[in-house]
Amino acid sequence: MESSTTTKRIAFVQACWHREIVDQGRDAFVAEIGRHAMSADRIDFYEVPGSLEIPLQAQLLRTSDTISRF
Repeated sequence: MESSTTTKRIAFVQACWHREIVDQGRDAFVAEIGRHAMSADRIDFYEVPGSLEIPLQAQLLRTSDTISRF
């Protein structure tokens, strides 16, 4: 059970392949989150080598205690 003092966090998983393009998408995501009154310091960023590793990283985060469950 989540306590009332626990702040929800967002995990942003990105591939390192074509970093310049992916970084633009990440920056746009952070800007959009800011427009919805959510602070960027509530986002945890994770990098994986390529897009095929994104689902695995998301699954690992889901089953770990690193972030709260969504």
